[in-house]
Amino acid sequence: MATLYTDVADNQNDAIQLTKEREPKGSKVSGDVLFATSTYTFVGTEADADEINIVKLREGSTVIPHLCQIICNFDTGDETLDLSIGDDDATTAVDPDRYSVLQAVDAAGVGVEAFAFSFATAAAGLTPYELQADSWIQALLAGEANTAADDSITFLIAYRSQS
Repeated sequence: MATLYTDVADNQNDAIQLTKEREPKGSKVSGDVLFATSTYTFVGTEADADEINIVKLREGSTVIPHLCQIICNFDTGDETLDLSIGDDDATTAVDPDRYSVLQAVDAAGVGVEAFAFSFATAAAGLTPYELQADSWIQALLAGEANTAADDSITFLIAYRSQS
């Protein structure tokens, strides 16, 4: 039976003393996961192609899409809203759906409903993207209809930071 090693395990091989230089970067093994929670309250004038700046993350941060949530709190139940989640990191290319592809996030009725990021085909879900500059994490609105003043959407953004 063979013993196989990942890129991280190879650096931690017991046959080699674990020194500071061979310690894995926190981004792969033991980095702290940070959470930013922010809420946008609709004013009733939002339209398709509007962008919501959710949170600004520092250069070196990596969003962890599978730990992120979108929570809608709609009053009437007839609201419709599609959105994608991306960033404005222009050092590589601004990407409006780097973390979550376009998805419907309308609550099925009055009240609160949570949605996971939809990243099956979004690049960062498959290959984490490290921000190359301080950047806004953004929601791009599409399919927006009937959202009213005081409807709200809360974003829970999980990320790690190389500080």
